[in-house]
Amino acid sequence: MLAYFEQNSKNLEDFDALGTFFNEKGYRKEEGYRQKKSKIFTRQNIDKFIAEALDDKYLMFKVVAVMGILGAVKNFCQMSLNNIEDLGNTLVVNIPDRRTRVSRTFTVITYIDLYRKYLALRPAHVNHQPLFIKYTSNKCTIQPVGI
Repeated sequence: MLAYFEQNSKNLEDFDALGTFFNEKGYRKEEGYRQKKSKIFTRQNIDKFIAEALDDKYLMFKVVAVMGILGAVKNFCQMSLNNIEDLGNTLVVNIPDRRTRVSRTFTVITYIDLYRKYLALRPAHVNHQPLFIKYTSNKCTIQPVGI
């Protein structure tokens, strides 16, 4: 492979030569290969999940779905109780970004009852602030969950 680079590339930082090498040597996609498309959830799929899934088993995932979709949240580990303000009929969520140091804010006006139900199950003796903690059999433990 190194000999190929030396013949076809003036410097080793030319990564186009690497793609050409793999194409010529047959390391690329096999005949008839089709790249899989990722499946996405529709609004109807999410609404059906929230309406029909049992709270005893899926309450935390319902809250994750609401926060993830409404706030386009990718990193749930940064969400803490300090970042969520309950204004009665609206939740104001402020998520700090440690990398850019710019926080994002979004509001939740639907499914607030799911958040409150999940929060009510949180044990009083939890001394850390991550929003998502382990939820099983209709109760929360103190163990944080990495989502």
